[in-house]
Amino acid sequence: KSSLLNALTKADVKVGNYSFTTLEPNLGTIYDVVLADIPGLIEGASDGKGLGHKFLRHIRRTKMLCHCVSLEQTVEEMVDVYNVIRNELKEFDPELLNKTEIILLTKSDILGVEDSKVKSIEFMKKLKISENDIKIVSIYDFDNLKELGDWMVKAVREDQKVAE
Repeated sequence: KSSLLNALTKADVKVGNYSFTTLEPNLGTIYDVVLADIPGLIEGASDGKGLGHKFLRHIRRTKMLCHCVSLEQTVEEMVDVYNVIRNELKEFDPELLNKTEIILLTKSDILGVEDSKVKSIEFMKKLKISENDIKIVSIYDFDNLKELGDWMVKAVREDQKVAE
């Protein structure tokens, strides 16, 4: 998530190749939209496990959720990770599930384009979601990042218009 924030916004936050590198929310700006990299949640976060409540309170203030799921995992692991986080959001505040959400399938550069597409299709089938609900991303694909950033800004602006 931190690498993605850095790539999209030119933020300069700490990146590590291990879980829970992010200990505090990090912010970056793309156009006039602020993106927040919230530390990863764990099962039990809604019950206060770890720093769950602290991080979940930050999520309440967001306009949109971008849920990052690594393509490095098996499809079953991807589905489990996604469902655990969705459940934690629901348990903490069911209203969080009403936010606009996109699932970012990350690290597509590791699998390659075709394998990433195959895995994303399996993931969508298991969750019964459409391709409008996901984006396959790599921090090393500038065109892909530009498209994602533009999409995110447009989605947030549209949500703001609806709220007005």
